[in-house]
Amino acid sequence: MEESEKKCTKCGGGANGYKCDMCGVEAEKHDEQHACGGDHCMAKCAACNQAETKCGC
Repeated sequence: MEESEKKCTKCGGGANGYKCDMCGVEAEKHDEQHACGGDHCMAKCAACNQAETKCGC
């Protein structure tokens, strides 16, 4: 999947980069080696700027 096609799985809206749902660190690309674990580096909702598991849209 292209980065520009990435969607927030919680609300279905667009995603703008990646964000850790534990520590809040943001990244342009998915970081499998992130300190909190690669699974925590997830799509960042473009509408609310939260990691997709914390999306409130």
